[in-house]
Amino acid sequence: THYLHGERLDLLGRNDKYVSLVNYSIPQLCQFTVCIDLNRTANISSWAAFSYDTNTTSTDISDIELGLSGENKQLRLYLFGTRRDIKIDLSLFVWYSVCCLWDSEKQLLEVYCNGSLVHTETLGSAECLKPNGSLVLGHLHKRKDGFIVRVSNSFIGSLYYFQMWDHAMGQEELLDCAMGNIVSWKEEHWDFSSILPVVDCHLRCGSNEASSTRALTLPPLPPTSSTDGAIPLSFFNVDMKFSLFYKTERAPDYYDARKLLENWFSIIFTGEEFVVTNFKVRGNYPQSSVYKRDHVCNLLFSDLKSYFFLSMHGGYSTLFVYYICSYVCKAIIKATSLEIQEVLSLKIKQLLNDIYEEGPLSLYVNPEDVAVKPIALMDCPESFSHTTYKGNYSWPLTSPATKVEVSCRKNPLQSARRSCAINIELEQAFWKKPNFTECELLEELPNNILDLHDIMIIEENGQDVVQHILYLLPDATLHMEELEIIASKLADIVKLPDMSMTLAETILYILNYILLQEIEDQNIRKITNSILKATEEIGYKVTYTERNTSVVTTSLALLVMRPDPSMFEGLAFGVTSYHRGMDLKVDVQEKPFKKALASVFLPKSLKKFLGIEHSHPDKHPKIQFKFFGTTSLFADDSLTKERLNSYVVSASIENASVQNLNEPVTITLQHRVQNMGNAAVYCVFWDFQKNNGLGGWNTSGCEMEYTDMNYTICFCNHLTHFGVLLDLSRTEIDTTHDRVLTLISYAGCGASSLFLGITLVIYLALEKLRRDNPSKILLNLCAALLMLNMVFLTNSWLSSFNQPGLCVTVAALLHYFLLAAFTWMCLESVHFYLALVKVFNVYVPKYILKCCMAGWGK
Repeated sequence: THYLHGERLDLLGRNDKYVSLVNYSIPQLCQFTVCIDLNRTANISSWAAFSYDTNTTSTDISDIELGLSGENKQLRLYLFGTRRDIKIDLSLFVWYSVCCLWDSEKQLLEVYCNGSLVHTETLGSAECLKPNGSLVLGHLHKRKDGFIVRVSNSFIGSLYYFQMWDHAMGQEELLDCAMGNIVSWKEEHWDFSSILPVVDCHLRCGSNEASSTRALTLPPLPPTSSTDGAIPLSFFNVDMKFSLFYKTERAPDYYDARKLLENWFSIIFTGEEFVVTNFKVRGNYPQSSVYKRDHVCNLLFSDLKSYFFLSMHGGYSTLFVYYICSYVCKAIIKATSLEIQEVLSLKIKQLLNDIYEEGPLSLYVNPEDVAVKPIALMDCPESFSHTTYKGNYSWPLTSPATKVEVSCRKNPLQSARRSCAINIELEQAFWKKPNFTECELLEELPNNILDLHDIMIIEENGQDVVQHILYLLPDATLHMEELEIIASKLADIVKLPDMSMTLAETILYILNYILLQEIEDQNIRKITNSILKATEEIGYKVTYTERNTSVVTTSLALLVMRPDPSMFEGLAFGVTSYHRGMDLKVDVQEKPFKKALASVFLPKSLKKFLGIEHSHPDKHPKIQFKFFGTTSLFADDSLTKERLNSYVVSASIENASVQNLNEPVTITLQHRVQNMGNAAVYCVFWDFQKNNGLGGWNTSGCEMEYTDMNYTICFCNHLTHFGVLLDLSRTEIDTTHDRVLTLISYAGCGASSLFLGITLVIYLALEKLRRDNPSKILLNLCAALLMLNMVFLTNSWLSSFNQPGLCVTVAALLHYFLLAAFTWMCLESVHFYLALVKVFNVYVPKYILKCCMAGWGK
């Protein structure tokens, strides 16, 4: 028997990676004790440590027999198809021993954490644990038709020392290293085919000899720090080059490389010993020159000659040819260890010597391209923050890469937070700005919008003011004075140096509420430009780390991205779904949208505006797209016969005035009302200077490329807010006149058809009348006109069948018989010319046959 003392399981949240009980069956248990040690390494809101379920066809998680998970800083225990939440926050990178005890005779449930009782409950039930179920570590699961079905977020971190006994143990026994008599931590009980145990000499009960001795003392609850003060902290700077191999059509950009590196770091630095505090990535090319990405990403063998990746599948070697990109990474790593710095530097370098594959991307680090050096960082000194609206706060001496919390002055149950961060370039610790979001204002804000006029906007109260405005909006009348105050406060807020995602979302929800009121008077006209400029500033100031971010409300959407200019081949923004005030969905892709309510495609030539000369991604300008689902904001008093017949979409580039482009921007807009009357359509942009600074629509630089009943495609040589105007100068026919004109048309065509039919009958009945050539030509002309009228008269009836093929056939017959009628008229005029002008010596063999071939088509 191989006991797994001192061997932990590292789980990375993979759906297909878990450990299950094999070779043993759990019997029916009316008393039991279950213990597991766990160490979380990722701050996710939902996780699962283990679950036990009997065979059932249900996949409802509430039916689970026994399980332990976490949800939003609470332990969640599942027992006999019920669940209960236990308020206890398990910190990251700290080991906890959690035990569940059940005694059916006493009907008593107890939960212990690190030997301390955290929950006790009398259930009023004498149920027993059902036998012959499946036990899985790292997931909450259900068994369906004999298969394990995962139904919760996986565990990210380490699990250790799962034990189960057939009796309720005493509190003093829980932290002993005794082995469970039902399930214990030994190799023969578990299936480790997908996850192998990892040796860790720092774990409690770390040797076989320890199985009968008391376990090492675990941290008290709740812990105040993730490290023991006796273990020194040290910091290391890592400079390394790495290669990114790919076999996709699209070359990976900076964001792909950063995400891949982040995932790799989370795997190789999983324990408490090493933590990556922050890192930066850039393309591996000279910073002093404009260096194209073509010099960085090449065929694998162009720079590295004969590099190949060897992939083993079932004992056979498969050879792949990859493309490669080269990057440079700078990282700061915090080490918590008693070992000397030279040993720690060597361990870090060894961990970074690896190949990591994730989907079509592979990361390779050459040991010669890794440089690790220890750095000396001073603690962030004691500091004092004086705030006008939220009180004064004192921050203690704090270690680098650590967050400190201080109770709020008005609501002490909540905390103000501040981080002692590390400047990765200067290699120095510094205080970041305090976060007072959870702290309430010392004095409450007034309960109507007009009284907000005298409130000064600064960083500490910006979020509170916009939240308060949003709260007051339903009771506001939104007359001129209120709208001006709202616009003024929002303008002050967007001038703040930093804009959090929460603040940006709140501002856009305020604007969304105002737009949905569809105020169509002079009041809204005066603040249109102010609102548009405010949304522009929000997009450029909002902080985010991914490739793009978006804020989508019910009628207003904002999407911001910072593309890698070296990989820029064009960019399209599209609104894929929208119904007034609901179901607004936006997307961004590299190719133009084939179907969208509104879309903007930026051509490749805009690459020159994206800061390709800068190697650092933070210096690349942002691209911003906006969509307005209501048009009341864009009223133009100078328009008399035109109206806005599309939604409004905009595009802009940070710190760039994009004008007079050789390759135009393509804007596709769906008509809000179908252009049934084929009215004139104009592609326009919002001109902020028009109408004495109130703004209005302008056609300069935009031209209509294509339009139909539903869509218009515009080409513009600049970036701004775009729309489509419909010319209403042609007055539509009302219903009464339309009906009268229809009756007149049918009456005229009917009479024509009647007399044409009579003419044909007479000529066909009297042989003498149709002997000569003029009569025969007249017969064919009458036949063509009669068929033209008959098709026209039956057109409305045939269209009611809604058959596209039938409509096409009717249209083709109308064109054919109309052309045939004109041709026979022409032939009759030719015949009169020959009979009255030429007169003599005019003989054409098979004259009528040739006329029929010309008149009806050969």
